[in-house]
Amino acid sequence: MSNTNAYQHIHLCKTEYEKEFPDDWIDKLDWSSSNAEESFKLGQKKISDFHRICFIYVSQSLLGGEYIYSIKSHNRAKQVFERYWTQEHYCSRSSEDDFSFSLKEKLYNQYELLDNCIKDLFYDYTSFIISINEKIEPISHKYIFKATTNPPILNTGNKYFRLLKDLIFPLCYIEYHLSFSKKNLERITVLLERIKYEKSRETDERCLKVFQLAVYKGSFILKKLLRKDDSFEILVDLQKTEITRNGIVGFTPYIEELFSYFENIHEDQPSTETVVKRNQQSIYEGRGSFKQIAHLMNYYCTEGGSKQQVERLLGDFDQKYTNIYAKSITHNFDKYALCTLRNFMYNCQLSFLIQKDECTIEDLCDEIEQIENIQEETRIRNFYPYKKAIGFLIKKTKTKIEERDTTFDYNNTIKLLDSYLGKFDKNIDWCKSHCFYPVQLLLNECIVYIENDKLFLPSSISRPIDYEKLERVRESFRTDIEYIRNSVIYIKDKIDTEIIKEELKNIEKRYLEIGGVLIGVVTFLFGSINIFSQKTSTPEHLLESTIWLGVILIIFALLLFIIIENWKGAISKAKIVICGILLAIYAIILGIFMFQNDNTATPNQIGTQDLIETSVE
Repeated sequence: MSNTNAYQHIHLCKTEYEKEFPDDWIDKLDWSSSNAEESFKLGQKKISDFHRICFIYVSQSLLGGEYIYSIKSHNRAKQVFERYWTQEHYCSRSSEDDFSFSLKEKLYNQYELLDNCIKDLFYDYTSFIISINEKIEPISHKYIFKATTNPPILNTGNKYFRLLKDLIFPLCYIEYHLSFSKKNLERITVLLERIKYEKSRETDERCLKVFQLAVYKGSFILKKLLRKDDSFEILVDLQKTEITRNGIVGFTPYIEELFSYFENIHEDQPSTETVVKRNQQSIYEGRGSFKQIAHLMNYYCTEGGSKQQVERLLGDFDQKYTNIYAKSITHNFDKYALCTLRNFMYNCQLSFLIQKDECTIEDLCDEIEQIENIQEETRIRNFYPYKKAIGFLIKKTKTKIEERDTTFDYNNTIKLLDSYLGKFDKNIDWCKSHCFYPVQLLLNECIVYIENDKLFLPSSISRPIDYEKLERVRESFRTDIEYIRNSVIYIKDKIDTEIIKEELKNIEKRYLEIGGVLIGVVTFLFGSINIFSQKTSTPEHLLESTIWLGVILIIFALLLFIIIENWKGAISKAKIVICGILLAIYAIILGIFMFQNDNTATPNQIGTQDLIETSVE
């Protein structure tokens, strides 16, 4: 698109001006006594008609978004007009009589006023463009003050210039600087009602089209600022009217579609299966719009998409982003839009990740690091990823505190929370200064065609940020972090107590081990003395008894080890099995000893009994 086409309405306005007001056009009129009044009325009508024509062209330029394409085009059009409004409007007198000269001089004054009004309009237009550029620039401008040496044109007596300054410019400005607030809601409502009123009084067909475009824009903005169940009343000409979202109707199909996508993405409005499949098919065929990509990503992340679907869609976006950013973008608005979209896509992926139970703090840190790299690359300072990260960390840490989990790394988590909160605060300030929209569509997806006219809706599917709500969230975060910080003190006390208990347990265990060893040694010694003190025992019997005593002591030591050792679990199957085996071995040993004692008789006892029985006989 050429620069002339990019600013076609300003160009047409300039062309019309040059056609109607050539050099010395007033002097070339007939100022004779008989025709002076007619010449004055003719010149006055030319000026009055151009007021309306200027209103139409400038309004169409603003409402159609022509200022986006190239600031150079605006400057060139401005330079052309400067030649006229800087020229001297001097009324020279030739042969006119006093009455004719007074009319001629009066017409010169009106012509000068027209040029001054045009100058004032271009000043407002340039100021408006500067505000747009500051919005899409990555740096923040913190002016000490803003002022103008251009004196305002007061009491011009022409309604069309007042309508431009009071209605059209503010309407376009507010859509770029939109946020949820009562003030903005009141402003857009008043603007919309005034536009409707002026439309009802207008008879010119071209002006009516301009007003209708303005009504579409104002209604679209108002509908975004109204929440689902919001309603309020206004009183206009003693007539009460209730304003609700559902009451704002009459959009074109494309505007309705834009608002539907807005509800799907930002208000969890369920997407129809038809829309989802259509968007999937378009993206699969490589012709999907960024509006469709954003919608489908949000659908996957909120309504049960798989990890594979999210990653595949993100890959499709990255490829489309690279191709367009490098080859097709010629103006800053679309570059800025692409950067916001890229951040939006990866922010959605982050939301999808932290919804999963298996997400760890390490996973979160990796995702945040990736997003921070993207923010550095795109120079977009979105607060959203830090909001989600802080919420995730607070929830996880509170759970660990409730569980009295002493193994959780509270100190590093608190450091991470403090770091993210600082970045969260900083990025909120950046978003405020840039009147940031979290997701911005490219120019061609923001333009609505209404018959032969264009309507530019830069907010498209973007959601105005509620900074008052954000402030409440921020304060809630600070409160939660302070709660965690205080709770960790008690957790640390519990950890210290557990350490002391464990040390005492280890000491008791050590004492038990030492006591067991001493008991074993004493038992072995006394058992050995008893065995070796038997005079009737043979060496083989002594050796055998000693071996069995050793086996018993070994079994005793093993049982002692099992009892002392800290086995995991309240009941250990392995412990039960080993203890059973040892008890069985111990029972077998006891049985063997008892069997041996019964069988050793004891020849001497048998012989003595026989002697007694013989004596009796």
